[in-house]
Formats: sequence, C-alpha cells, structure tokens
Amino acid sequence: MIYDALMVFEEDMDMPNATETDAATPLDLQAAGVGGSGKLYAVGIVTTAPSAGTSIQMVVYDSADDSSYADIFTGDAIAQASATKGKVLGCFALPPDVRRYVKAALTGAGDVSSGKASLFITNHPVKSL
Repeated sequence: MIYDALMVFEEDMDMPNATETDAATPLDLQAAGVGGSGKLYAVGIVTTAPSAGTSIQMVVYDSADDSSYADIFTGDAIAQASATKGKVLGCFALPPDVRRYVKAALTGAGDVSSGKASLFITNHPVKSL
C-alpha cells in the first residue's frame, strides 16, 4: 500500500496488552497541508495477526491545541481470531469540522501484543484484503 509519510500515525505499531496505547505521532493536518481540503479517512490495518488475546479496536481523536483530545471515532472491537493480516480495524471519514490535530490509538482486550497494525490517514476509503 502506498501512502503519504506525512499522514502516518505509526507503521507496524505493537498492539497493546489489555490497555489503550496511542500511536507514536499525532498528525497536524494544517502542517500537512490538508486541513479543510475535503474527505480524509483515518485507517487502521492489521500488519501482523495477534496470536492471543480477545480483541483489538481502533480509536481516533482530534484536538485544536494538541493537548485536549476528544474521541471522534471508536471502531468495532475485532475478535482476535478475525484480526488477520490485511484486516481493516477501522476506516473512518474524518468529519468536515475535524480540528487541526488528529491522533489514533489501539485498544486491546486481553494480550494481543503479538500483533501489529499500521495507522494512517488517506484520501480514499480502504477495505480489508
């Protein structure tokens, strides 16, 4: 898959062990030159399937000031057995009033830490492989 490096939250992010973990990089839509430019999609894709745990879920937040974040999307909890390589954890159209900063997180139920996912923003919806 090809995507813009300026729009990547984290590639091959370790899935968490029974907690929520933020991706390494919050994105500044204004600095990336895409603020208010039309439809954007926050996407999470499994890159390594977890071998244990119960489920994995993607969450997306936005903020005006890169400090006070509000939840704008919580994806469905994907069962560990269904979290195969290429499975889309979430593909969410960012709202037209999305604030300047956006961050993504993964929430694991049970120890899904053997799995990995890539989280990014793109201008096209993405479906599971």
